[in-house]
Amino acid sequence: MRYRVVIIVAVCYMVGLAGTMTEFSIPPLTPIFQRHLHILAPSAGLLMSLFALATVITALPAGSLTHRFGAKATGMAGLGLSAAGALALIVGYGQADFGAVLAARFVSGMGFGLISVAAPAAISQQVPARHAAKAMGVWATWVPVGSVVMFVAAPHLVTNLSVRPLELVLTVCDLAAFLAMAALRMEPPARPGVLGDAPQSPGISRQVLVPMLWVGLAFACFTFSFFAFNTWVTTFFTERFHMTLVTAGLLAALISVVNAGFNILSGVALGHPRTRWYLVFVLPAWILAALWVVLAYSPFAIMLAASFLTGALGGVIPTLIFAAPGRVALTPRDLPLAMSIVIIGENIGIILGPPIFGAVIRPPQFGAGFVVLAAVSVAMALALGQVVKRVKSAGPEQAEGIAL
Repeated sequence: MRYRVVIIVAVCYMVGLAGTMTEFSIPPLTPIFQRHLHILAPSAGLLMSLFALATVITALPAGSLTHRFGAKATGMAGLGLSAAGALALIVGYGQADFGAVLAARFVSGMGFGLISVAAPAAISQQVPARHAAKAMGVWATWVPVGSVVMFVAAPHLVTNLSVRPLELVLTVCDLAAFLAMAALRMEPPARPGVLGDAPQSPGISRQVLVPMLWVGLAFACFTFSFFAFNTWVTTFFTERFHMTLVTAGLLAALISVVNAGFNILSGVALGHPRTRWYLVFVLPAWILAALWVVLAYSPFAIMLAASFLTGALGGVIPTLIFAAPGRVALTPRDLPLAMSIVIIGENIGIILGPPIFGAVIRPPQFGAGFVVLAAVSVAMALALGQVVKRVKSAGPEQAEGIAL
């Protein structure tokens, strides 16, 4: 890719990584938060789901803000809110005030809502079509890479049950990303030859909206299951297989490394002219549904293999979904709102998944929770099938793809 494309993707990735590190600062330390704040499993799940609720609330206006003020200003505002939430969490945690910690997570979640729309929208608008699939493949690793960093680093940054060092590191990362975004030169979002020269409508058309709603539903199902697993994976390993917290965190980090690797591989595969995207779009969801059942009842060796395969499929599916707005969009104006639908769906799943899974499981008996995840993944596969059906029947512009 050209130098400018690399710079754009690198800066946007830095912005997204700063946000997702804040998001994933909780799962590796869930047992510590439970002990320090004297909360049960369903309440601990709120630390993730309330963050996601704030993201949902912010994501739709983020699309409008990105269209009006640009991805650069919107992303910088999101980083500011993320840093403010991290600093507020230090105070709330120090006072063992669960309500204050939730409020801090809500503020950071609002920042994440702006970041998660602005950064991929900037990539979609700025990166030429021939590089778009690879760029989105790289971008899609922001979540697993952020989780890897946190699963490895967070347990070591907590000293004497204090999260102050961790939150200060997150604040510095937000500031560094803020400065990088401020220095980034952005071109006007029109991309002739990429999104075509179709006239721009005042809003998103039904031809784009309907398949994007199915995409949003599919992503909600994915994040419901995958974030439920990621939130409780250390508890699953420690309770069922009697690992230490550090060992469980390292194993979860390795799964996330596999996850990130398959983000990139799937982006490269999507960029190949012979890839039949409508086949790979649905098949991974059906396989994932079966893997949850395997995880529920298998012995350690099989569980370990299934966990890594789950991580691999969890890398493929987000790449496909983040590429969907470029597949469905007809004009540049469609992209921010289409990406907002993706982010809203993503975070609705995050809101619901961790607390519902936490309420269903009865450690060390996790079977019922994984069966729920399997059912949700079946719904995801059906929703993705609807996307394929509607895009293929919509006409050659969408069926052949715009940004892939």
